[in-house]
Amino acid sequence: MTKLPTDADLWKAWLFLDPILLAPPRRAEGSDGDDEAFLPAIRRRIHLLLGGKDEELVAELSWRKPPRSAPPDLTDEERSVEQAKRAERKLRHYHSVSAAAAALRAPVQAKPTNQSTLTATLQRLNPQVGDPAPPPPAFLVAGGGDRPDHRTDAAVPTRSLPTARRPINPPPPDAIPTPIQFTTAQVLAKVRASNAAAAGGPTGHTYHTLRQLLDEDDVPTAHVVDVLNLIAAGKVPAPVAELLNAGRGVCVPKDDEGNVRPIVVGNVFLRLIGSLGLQLNRGACDDYFMGPSVRGKQYGVGTKDGCTLMAASIEAFMESNPGSIDIAGGTMNAFNKF
Repeated sequence: MTKLPTDADLWKAWLFLDPILLAPPRRAEGSDGDDEAFLPAIRRRIHLLLGGKDEELVAELSWRKPPRSAPPDLTDEERSVEQAKRAERKLRHYHSVSAAAAALRAPVQAKPTNQSTLTATLQRLNPQVGDPAPPPPAFLVAGGGDRPDHRTDAAVPTRSLPTARRPINPPPPDAIPTPIQFTTAQVLAKVRASNAAAAGGPTGHTYHTLRQLLDEDDVPTAHVVDVLNLIAAGKVPAPVAELLNAGRGVCVPKDDEGNVRPIVVGNVFLRLIGSLGLQLNRGACDDYFMGPSVRGKQYGVGTKDGCTLMAASIEAFMESNPGSIDIAGGTMNAFNKF
């Protein structure tokens, strides 16, 4: 692809075939171990590819375990045991402590969620073709009786004007900075430190498959890094850019009652490029959000596990300063609203 960067078919073949070839081997229902070793599974899939058996090869990626559900009358102790089992499976399969910790906190659904519920949830939060456009909210200026748009009707809620978004001022074409470029060592370090249990995007690539694809500093890995640099520079065919920007809609359990939270999982290559780019430019991120003259630190952008670090910092400060007060602000249902 580095020699033929405009060949869209070559890009698509690489994006879709790699996750199929590198997917974990199938497991028999009820089995805790792999029925097939990893290398024999790859060799078998390559034979399928060379033999033109496309349907069997695609079935390797489309196969999924049936959803697990728990009886509706679980006690608190039984729910804790179920969460512990899930955490153990995550740790054994992905060797990921963060995935195991998330499994310990994830709710245990008492009843399985059917397909119609998932579809309705996504449709409710996303405008559908033909739906009427919702009216814009009425923003009223608070205070100042001499303002022409001021209202004193108590039945009409008073809301302040929304803060205007900062204008986007892209540089002129002749002043566009040189695209960021990654080295093999930087990419390998990032992939090895990533969460192998993170979900994959539309093509099926995950950090788990990337660890197989980028196993060591060799020639194939260098070629993949070259492709990542092409993507970072935007040097991809237009149809491939649309494919890379696509996301996979996923409904994850929200609570013990069976409600779900829809999220979109992006392409793992874009996530890798964006995360690594922010990591390498965290100083510039601090200057952008905090200002170059401000002595402070922001944990939202360019800092790994920033939320966890901020929570730990606040907790340590509160322990060292017993008379201090921590005020936390939140918005109800913010994820679904914004």
